[in-house]
Amino acid sequence: MDKLLTIALLSFIIGCSSSSENVVAERSENNEPPSIEDDSLNTTKIAIDFFEAFDDRDLEKLDEILDVKTQIIHHNGVVTGKEEMIDIVKNAQNWVPRERTLRDFTFHSNASLAVVGFINEVTFLIPNRDQTFRYNETWILEKKGNEWYPLRAHYSLVTAEQHSEG
Repeated sequence: MDKLLTIALLSFIIGCSSSSENVVAERSENNEPPSIEDDSLNTTKIAIDFFEAFDDRDLEKLDEILDVKTQIIHHNGVVTGKEEMIDIVKNAQNWVPRERTLRDFTFHSNASLAVVGFINEVTFLIPNRDQTFRYNETWILEKKGNEWYPLRAHYSLVTAEQHSEG
């Protein structure tokens, strides 16, 4: 039975870390290497927390999550920084209620940088005509000490299901 449990545990660990082949372990102050799973969970939680704060217009939480170096590249190519993004949310008129689903997360990292990709599907709850949009998100995060901060968040509106050059 112990052999079966060991094989199952090893399979689980390999499966969790297979998308993180380039992870470089770095010792912390208590001499324990960082956990790939912890970094994966922490970085994806940042994206989840960001959208929760964004949808709730929680400016303090947005300020806490974003770094002064953060760049957000919007689906139309416009680039905004932390302060500009917070001002946009603060000053937006007629904030439309919405429902959001974040799914299909991927994670790749080394000791100081991580890339998190996911699908962001948002439905704007407009009376008599809800509108749903799906975006591919790619976030690059930097580790400072033991904390992760978004460096660059890029999202693209999904307008086709299949690529073509024509």
